[in-house]
Amino acid sequence: EPKPADRWSGVLNATEKKKPCIGIQYSNVEMDEDCLYLDIYTPQIREECNSKYPVLVFFPGDNYLGDNSFLYGPDYMMKNEFVLVIINFRVGALGFLSTGNSAAVGNYGLKDQLNHLDG
Repeated sequence: EPKPADRWSGVLNATEKKKPCIGIQYSNVEMDEDCLYLDIYTPQIREECNSKYPVLVFFPGDNYLGDNSFLYGPDYMMKNEFVLVIINFRVGALGFLSTGNSAAVGNYGLKDQLNHLDG
């Protein structure tokens, strides 16, 4: 079962993209089981700005077999003024395998998605 992330205080250094979840390899991208991260992109925002922006949440992995979030960079999207959130989740057997009993109940990828939205 997915668990909420540990809380932290202060500034989180989020300048380096994390590795995608293990799945079908689309290219020479290194994958990792430690992959349940959000990629959040914003327009350049001044500290004194009180503007609110619309938020677009994107779930990559149209076939639930491979995490292809690395294919969808923010460059095109960030030409517009909104916040882009890309949700990474387990795919393939690690995300959706079910044995039909309590050994592996399945749908972990969907639970990851809900956990991200709820967190």
